[in-house]
Amino acid sequence: MKLWVGILGIGGIAASLAKPPAAEPAYTFFVTGDANGYLAPCGCSYPMMGGAKRRATAIRDLGEK
Repeated sequence: MKLWVGILGIGGIAASLAKPPAAEPAYTFFVTGDANGYLAPCGCSYPMMGGAKRRATAIRDLGEK
């Protein structure tokens, strides 16, 4: 009986000294659709970014949250 108490005591001490698992990093997944832009430059306005600036701003703003 004393042997079991000793084994359980040592097991409890070992369990209390174990480090908790590291927290998993948080990831954000962006899915975008229509960029409200052009498929090819037509020369009618400058700069023809095809909605890239608008998308970059939206991703930056969501990433800060």
